[in-house]
Amino acid sequence: MRLYNLTSAEFAISNLALRRIKISRIGDLNDPFELLPINIRDKKLRIAAQQTRNQIAETRGVICFSKDWSNPVLWSHYADKHRGIALGFEVTERFAIPVSYEKALSKVEVDELLLGADPSEDFGRMLLATKFDDWRYEKEYRVFIDLTQHQSEGGLYFCSFDEHLKLNSVVLGARCEIPIGQVRELVSNYPYKVPVIRARMAFTKFAVTENRLHREKA
Repeated sequence: MRLYNLTSAEFAISNLALRRIKISRIGDLNDPFELLPINIRDKKLRIAAQQTRNQIAETRGVICFSKDWSNPVLWSHYADKHRGIALGFEVTERFAIPVSYEKALSKVEVDELLLGADPSEDFGRMLLATKFDDWRYEKEYRVFIDLTQHQSEGGLYFCSFDEHLKLNSVVLGARCEIPIGQVRELVSNYPYKVPVIRARMAFTKFAVTENRLHREKA
């Protein structure tokens, strides 16, 4: 499955050079409803929900992707106002969880929150990958990572590129100041071809598309 991670140019270049990607912590994500997509009016339920959230956040991190990179709002929010870069990956499908977008919080029972942090359970998946409907533009997929299997580097965690997370393209934002040749040189020592393109604003619709003037010569 081809998915994209949008980030600043600085972080993207570091990722390309070190062949790895940062794992986000649940508490650092920009949606305060993360892992809390449920109606918690009841106090007992609210306490149980927070305990479950803390339990999951302690041992699991997440890498967030989008299904495509054509939405200009994605670039504005996640790629430094179009100055950043989108990294395209081939992600093993069984690891990628599609986000479900809902207009209302789900109603659950306290007992359901005692499932623990196993994302293979349907209820666990609901907690891990449900967001408010207004986030739908992101077309988000998530890969959850067991942090106990990764070594912390100054409080940060990283996941190396491998056969389950294979870099297969690089898209420079329309305002990215890094020369495209520099990025092509950086990925030229990968064991396989990684196309590098530059984006521009589309001429006929609200979208981001490839700037073919920068297409690599065959």
